[in-house]
Amino acid sequence: MLNIDKCFLTNYQSYASYSNVFNEEECKYICSLGWNWKDALTHGQKERNDDVRNSDVFWLEPRNDLMWIWEKMKYYIEEANSHIWQMDLEKYQENMQLTRYKKNGHYDWHIDVGNYKSSFRKLSCVVNLSNEKKYSGGGNLIKVGQKAKILPKEQGTLNIFPSYTLHKAKKIKKGTRMSLVCWVGGSHYK
Repeated sequence: MLNIDKCFLTNYQSYASYSNVFNEEECKYICSLGWNWKDALTHGQKERNDDVRNSDVFWLEPRNDLMWIWEKMKYYIEEANSHIWQMDLEKYQENMQLTRYKKNGHYDWHIDVGNYKSSFRKLSCVVNLSNEKKYSGGGNLIKVGQKAKILPKEQGTLNIFPSYTLHKAKKIKKGTRMSLVCWVGGSHYK
């Protein structure tokens, strides 16, 4: 176990990435859960704006038969948080978002914190569910200073980063990309 001084973070990273969190069969199963797709909207939008966000979403509500997904992700989220950010995490209250990006699908630069429930978000977590060889383009970028960093996009990979991080989903050129997104929060920043 890494010993980190509680006063100073000496090994700060802008994100954590874990490969093979979910295997191919698990990824296919999670993708199959989406059935009633809705246009993805950003906070305050009443209708879709493809210039900002072009994707469909399906919300996975907590159910006993899906708890294994949460439990798997929770292990890595807590591992990354304890070694990197040391945020006070206590809320896993939001539904998970299954996101589908078809050709030309994308989500422009944004952060995941805002009003109401999203004001409690501290860590954003994205699992790449699609085989990266079956689509072109796509993937997630985060802003690190003035540079954009491409996050790993192999199938089953979980990427975790602070929810206040500026990030985007790159445009899909061919095929379909599926991802599973969740947020973990806690009391407001102090």
